[in-house]
Amino acid sequence: DLADATDAFAHAVGRATYRGALDGRDAAVRLVNDEDAFRREVDALLRLNHAHVAPLLALSMTPGRPRAVVIPFYAGGRLRDALFRDERTNAPWPARGRARALADACCGLAHVHARGLAHGDVSSRAVYVDARGRARLADFRSARDVADAAAATYLPRRPGYVDAEACGDDDERVSDVYGLGVVALELLTGLEAVDFGKRPRALAARLGR
Repeated sequence: DLADATDAFAHAVGRATYRGALDGRDAAVRLVNDEDAFRREVDALLRLNHAHVAPLLALSMTPGRPRAVVIPFYAGGRLRDALFRDERTNAPWPARGRARALADACCGLAHVHARGLAHGDVSSRAVYVDARGRARLADFRSARDVADAAAATYLPRRPGYVDAEACGDDDERVSDVYGLGVVALELLTGLEAVDFGKRPRALAARLGR
């Protein structure tokens, strides 16, 4: 029971996401209200098996309750959090660790594409980092089979990670690669893809690290 596994959903670690334990393993339980998004994510995860793709540990489709997807809990959180956390209390992420995380994400996305899938929403929010700094691609709610013409409906993507041709791409894997390129830029510069709140001095300090 997911309520038992998460201590009655007492430990929120993100939007509609809760930390818990499943068969003695730290897990993250994400509630998914949208039936189509739930189906896309589960279908994708059942086809994937790679060291740098977050695996599906369990799912819940209990009538009368929210659908849920369970993946491992990653102590480093989202890649975005590791990059842009408050630097007054957290040391900057070393360049070698950033490069390794980028290589991990590239390997994970290559596996997704090799299985004939497009992720559909690649960003630094869709990559999770473990306690050792290794990265896994996750959040497959916008994924689709690129050979399935019936699944070609365009889904909104995160601003800043979308190429100009996204709405007309015949193969959405092209847009995935663009999004990963933006993630690479974030890792290399320490700057967010869309950032309206930074002052010029703060931006210069980041670029000068």
